This record gives sequence, C-alpha cells and structure tokens, in this order.
Amino acid sequence: MRRVIRRIWEMLGWSSLLAVLVIGVPLFICMPLWVDTTYHDLSARNILRGGVHYRDIFETNLPGMVWLHAIVRPIVGWSSEAIRAVDLVFVGSSVLLLAAWLKRIGVTRSAIVWFLAASSMFYLFETEFIHCQRDGWMLLPTIIAMHLRGRQIAGAGTASRRRLFGRGLIEGMFWGSAIWIKPHSSVPAFAIWLLSLRRLVGQCGNRSLFDLLGLLTGGAIVGTAGVVWLLTTGAWPYMWDVLLNWNPEYYKWTMDEMDHRVSMIIMYFAPWSLVHLAAIPMAFIALVRFRFWRLGPYPWMKPARLDQALLAMLYLGWFVEAVFLQKTFHYSQTPVHFLAFALLTAHRWPISPIFMAWCLIGATLIHYKASNATVQDWLEPFKRQRPFTYQQVVPFHRLINDDWRSVWYKCLTEGSSPAIQDHLSFYRLIHCAPTWTELEQVHQYLQTLNLKDGELVCWDDTTHPLYLSLNLRPSFRFMHVNTSLEFRSKRPRLREELIATGHKYVVSDTAVSWFLYDYYSQDTPPDRPLDLPLETPCFVRDVYPWNQPIVFKCGRYWVHRIDNPITEIRIPYAEWR
Repeated sequence: MRRVIRRIWEMLGWSSLLAVLVIGVPLFICMPLWVDTTYHDLSARNILRGGVHYRDIFETNLPGMVWLHAIVRPIVGWSSEAIRAVDLVFVGSSVLLLAAWLKRIGVTRSAIVWFLAASSMFYLFETEFIHCQRDGWMLLPTIIAMHLRGRQIAGAGTASRRRLFGRGLIEGMFWGSAIWIKPHSSVPAFAIWLLSLRRLVGQCGNRSLFDLLGLLTGGAIVGTAGVVWLLTTGAWPYMWDVLLNWNPEYYKWTMDEMDHRVSMIIMYFAPWSLVHLAAIPMAFIALVRFRFWRLGPYPWMKPARLDQALLAMLYLGWFVEAVFLQKTFHYSQTPVHFLAFALLTAHRWPISPIFMAWCLIGATLIHYKASNATVQDWLEPFKRQRPFTYQQVVPFHRLINDDWRSVWYKCLTEGSSPAIQDHLSFYRLIHCAPTWTELEQVHQYLQTLNLKDGELVCWDDTTHPLYLSLNLRPSFRFMHVNTSLEFRSKRPRLREELIATGHKYVVSDTAVSWFLYDYYSQDTPPDRPLDLPLETPCFVRDVYPWNQPIVFKCGRYWVHRIDNPITEIRIPYAEWR
C-alpha cells in the first residue's frame, strides 16, 4: 500500500510539472523584457560594432553579462523571445543541476520531481523584473563549481597533487566566470572553500595546498582573459574610472538602505520568500551534523552529510551577499530561493508541494472573490487591516488568471507582440516598464524623421528599446539616466556630455513624473494639444527635457525637438527644487 501511495504521489508530481511547463513556458517566452536586458543588449551591440564599453555606454558593473549577450545574441537573434529562451536554458540548467545534486544526496525521485515543479512554478510565473538577469545566469557556473568541489573533497584522500591541482583549476575557472558576471559570487565561493578546507587538510595534509593553488590559478586564468579583453578594446581606463570615481557613491546608497533590505527578506515573493524561515535554521543544522569544526575524514559519516553541508553553505553564502551586499532588487533574491527549496528538499521536507498548493489556493480565492459575496466578505476586511500579511496568506498567482490564459494560445502559435507584452506585464505606468504598444507608435513616428546616429536621445529607461528598433547608436552613454542623476556630484559632467552630443530630438516618459506625483491627467489647453498637461507641477516645466517643445505624443511618451537651451538636468523631485 505504501508503494502505491508513493507511485501516485510521484505521478501527481510529474503531472504538476508537465502542467506548469505547458502553461508557463509559452507565456514566459512572450513576456516583455525588463530595462536591464535592453541595457545589456545595447552594450553588447556596441562592442560587437567596435565600440568601447564604459566609454560609449556607462556601466557600474563588471562586463561579464555584456560578454554573454555579445556571444548569444548573434547566434539566437535579437528578439525578446530569443533572449528569454536563453534565460530559460541558463536557469533551467541550474535547477536541473540542483536536482542532480539532490539525487546524489539520495533524495527520492518523487521529491526531486516536486522540487522541479515548484521551481518552475515560481520562476515562470514571476515578474519580468527577475528574468534575464545577472544573478540568475551566474547561478549556473556557481552550481557547477559546487559539483566540482564535492568531487574534490570526496576523492581527496587518494588523489595525487596533480589531480588536486587540476580539479581545483577547473573549479576556479567556473568561479572566475561567475565573478566576471557579478563579483558578489565571491562570497558563496569563499564560504564553500572555507567549509571544505578542514576536511581537505584532514584527508591530504599539505597536499591540500595544491587544491588552493589550482583554484587561484583557474580564477587567474579567467581573470587575465577578461583583463586582456579590456586592454585590447580600450575599455580598461574607463572601467577604472567607474570603479574608483563613481561606485563608492553608488555603494553608499546600498549601505543606507540596509534596514529596509533586511525587513524585506520574507516579502520579495509572496509566499515563496517565507521559505527562508525554515531554510536558515536547517542550513545551520546541516553544518552541525557535518561537524564542520573538526578535521576529517569520518568513515562513519554518511557521504550525504557532506553534500547537504555544501548546499547549506552555498545557500547561506548567497543569502548573505543578496541581503547585505546588494540593493533591494527582486532579481538578486531569485537564486537564493532555488537554493532554499533544494536545501529543504535535501532534508526530506515536503516544502515544494506545500508552497504550490498554497499559491493555487490563494489564487483560486482571489479568482472567485469578485463573484462570490461570501469569499469577498471574508477577504476584504483581512486585506484592509493586514495588507502585508494578506499578501503572504492569500497570494496571487498567474497560473489561475483569466487574462493570462486568454493569450496562451496566441503565445503558442503567434509569438510575442507589443499587445501581448502589455497584456503579460506585471507593471503598469512605472518608469522602468514600457507600455509596448505606445512605444511601437513612437517608433513609427521616429522612422519618418530619418534619424542618424547622434540625433536622438532616449531619456528615460523605458524608451531605450527605440535605439534597438531604429538601429541607432545611443547618443548619450548614461542609459539609466535617473540612476546616474543620483550621483549628485557628477551632474555637471552629465550635463556637459549631454550638450556635447548635439542631439536634435529626445523621447521622454511621463510615467516618471506620474510615478512621483500621482497624477495621470493628460488634459491640455484645448487649442494646444502638444503643450504640457495642465496638472504638470510647475517645478517640472523648466527641467530638461520637459522644457523642450513637444512634436509628438503617444500616451505616456513624448517626442521633443531640441530648440531651447539645455539648462538644468535632474530628477524632478520637489524637495530638490
């Protein structure tokens, strides 16, 4: 009877995984891209055309993600569907490697299938903010490095110095690759090496030094290759200008928002982020069971304890860097959720089906709330009195959503389009999520102007896809201009570079001021439809680009002709007036 129940449970897991993939993958592929992905595409196109990174397009990070875009884009093409398919390969491979690690630990096939189903349900149906991001892509080389670390420790007792060095070298190359994508990956790398150090010393004594030498050599090889690229392309001095003169101010903001970041730990993805309440103590228990403070080897200890401890250390290291070193962005928290689910699955916690059922029940209640008075009377007071608790207890999931399911067949048969991207977007009228149908009309208007490189500035984050669709080089190297303007000491330099472009037109996104001042009216004087709306705050009217005449409007997007002097450029905050 127990065997029958296990078989039924496993079949239910396979059915859930299949349903999530069949429904989720077409929708995922057709979702819109976040502005960061457009940014990386523009940077990749710049270097593919002989441009100099950092000089031509400003970047506060290492260039690893740009390199990856420059590699995959010429192969798969420049469509949004293509880069989303690549994202699915990167993240899907990471999840499959975690599943292989669970199999190595000895987890049942049923539990592994449920882990895959929950991971797919989490990622495919979450916001476009977390897709095609550096953190998700650097998870892959990190997990490969963890697999290599496990093999190194398991075979260290009989390995020669040459083998220890060779394995360490290959592992170091993967860690080096992850660090080029994002240097924060050095934190879990150090955590895993520290955990393995005592076991290696206990098994091989002084020979363990060759493991460290291999790691450092592998990292140095990858690091040197990157430095050679920076030197030969001319990007080296411009990168150091950013690292030394811009980033100190950038990371000061990260420290200033520490309290908020810590308070957000369980709020990023409702209810998935609650997994940390169980995963953190379980990670420490795994380390205690491994006896991490003692030298090995331990013939009596099960090999699974080592694998569980490595996974726990990777999770804790990633958790620390995501919470305490990065900014409060959802995408930085995505990989740590996969690791948390894997960690609890490795200890036989049925966490995956619990969270899947939780999301489906919450989504079903929300789905029927509008048509069922009893459900509405129960939920509405709860939502008003405890909004954050409500979000966790009654989560909204897109798997049960009429709007999404209505376009599923179109996604499967027709692919993406501006209308479908607007339909599938999680965001409306914010400064970093475009309204794609309106942007397409702006594109059609700009085509009539026969613009050349240097004549157009796409000022706000959501306007940058126009550079790609019009095949124009960005005139102003500061792409995320509102972020760049936060560098208050650098505003004179930004203004000088903007004036030096000599551009003729600029596209602005009025959602920036809508977002700041909560007004949405587009009413203008009856006889002057291209004027600023009547509700535009007075302190916005003399700020570039809103002080330039408007020649075209489409919803939130305006096209300005540069006629007036470029005076002050800043984010139009009232308190900065």
